[in-house]
Amino acid sequence: MSPDLIRAFADSLPPDLRLRCVSQTDSTNRQARAEWQGPPLALFADHQSAGRGRRGNRWFSPAGHSLLFSLALAPPTSAESWSLLTQAVGVAVAELLRQETRIQACLKWPNDVLVEDRKIAGILLESDLQSGLVVIGIGLNVLSQKEDFPEELRESATSVLREAPTLAQETHPREWLAGQLLHHLFQWLDRPAQTILATASAQSCLLDRLVELQTSSGPRRGLVRGLGPQGELLLEENGTLHPILQAHEVRPLPSTYF
Repeated sequence: MSPDLIRAFADSLPPDLRLRCVSQTDSTNRQARAEWQGPPLALFADHQSAGRGRRGNRWFSPAGHSLLFSLALAPPTSAESWSLLTQAVGVAVAELLRQETRIQACLKWPNDVLVEDRKIAGILLESDLQSGLVVIGIGLNVLSQKEDFPEELRESATSVLREAPTLAQETHPREWLAGQLLHHLFQWLDRPAQTILATASAQSCLLDRLVELQTSSGPRRGLVRGLGPQGELLLEENGTLHPILQAHEVRPLPSTYF
């Protein structure tokens, strides 16, 4: 990938943003964290040998098929509001897909972007309160066809090309998406908390759906009613709303489950 092309495809970017592209790394989050020097840094890789998602899950990414990058920066907001950053990033990814490719993407709390219940993107946010650093890792499936995914993922994963075949007409599809995504990202990272929460709730794949959550205290089942002020999931159980801060797994259930 070319930093110059990425910058050329972006409508506007912070003047002090540093763009780096590497052919391979173990983890863009780890490398971006190591290379960050103060100004924002966007690090892109053609391949990750140890890419991961939440709770250490592996991220499948054949070389040259995905948009794999991390944005390292010191957010202008207070650390108390960092919990909303994952939601802001999710909205930016979904907005990119909706506006630029006409893909009707939605958000699956806490950190996935789906298209009709198939995962197209994942987000991993890491922070360091002492240094004020936040590293936003994003993996977006771009060019993979169904047969490129492992058999166990072929029904649960998708890509931009599968959902919007006209992407093949782009000469530099990954750089084009990278530039557009950075533009959307910086816009949403600067939006008020109320706007982020309202948009993330409206774009949720889970809103008003029955779900089962695996939490540290055991399984929970209920109806998703939106997001709380810190981005927590609001789960209705037996007529009472409960804030859910973390869950190992979120699984939609058939409406006839009860």
